[in-house]
Parts: sequence; C-alpha cells; structure tokens
Amino acid sequence: MKKLSMKGVEVNFAYYIEQNAGMPAVGNAMLNARGDQLDNRGNVVKTRAEISAEYHRSQKSVKQVSIKSLDSEMFQTPAEAVKKL
Repeated sequence: MKKLSMKGVEVNFAYYIEQNAGMPAVGNAMLNARGDQLDNRGNVVKTRAEISAEYHRSQKSVKQVSIKSLDSEMFQTPAEAVKKL
C-alpha cells in the first residue's frame, strides 16, 4: 500500500503497519494496529480473527420476508379505492 506524500516522497503504509502491529492505537479504541482488542494494560483480549468470527456468527439485523404472504386487501389500485367511495 504505497502512496505519495504531498512532497512527492513514496510512503509504504504496509511496512509501518507491520512494524507497529503490537502498538496500541491512538485514541480510546482499545485496539492495536493489527485490530486485536486490548485490555487496560495493553494485553490482547480478543484477536482480530476471533472478533471477525464472532461478527459473522451473529444474527443479521435484516430479516428476510416473503412478499407473497402479504394480504391482497392491504394493497389496492387507485381505481379500486375510488370504487369503494
């Protein structure tokens, strides 16, 4: 992942991420550069792989519903609505 800086110098971000993988991230995210979850002392609580597996195992928030089961009386054309008036 090489990018050019504003001065035209090539910067290899993948190298810096690899070199500092164990360092805690800046801010209150409680993560290191690798994406592992850390405790207050900087020890790894959950690895990135465990967090990813837990996320993909959980229920999805979107529910799949068949539209065929909807009641036909609920939906009507404008012509049908005018007839009922």
